[in-house]
Amino acid sequence: ELVPFKPHGRAVTGHKDGMVCVWNTLTWDLAATIKAHSGAVSSLVSCGSCFVSGSSNDCVLRVWDLCTRDASAARCVREVKLPSEVVRVVACDVGLVVTTKDRTIRTLRTETLTPA
Repeated sequence: ELVPFKPHGRAVTGHKDGMVCVWNTLTWDLAATIKAHSGAVSSLVSCGSCFVSGSSNDCVLRVWDLCTRDASAARCVREVKLPSEVVRVVACDVGLVVTTKDRTIRTLRTETLTPA
């Protein structure tokens, strides 16, 4: 999956090994590699200058701050432990919609990332 970020000319990709790569879209050089999850990254979504990654194996939704100019300084600012594996994360008006393998749909408010 590829998620573009306009604020700093970046794109983010998620991978089977749990890594998330941050790319410079002007040069397409790799700007940073983040060990985001213990399992495959199943979903990525943009939330302003941050991105959210969901992993199919570790049942955790993570929000990463990409506000810094140095992509290698990206840090996890929020973790939400879910009762089942994440299938998909989608941005919506109220925040995020998260679907999980237990056939549940959860809405999380972007500002706090707590269940709505």
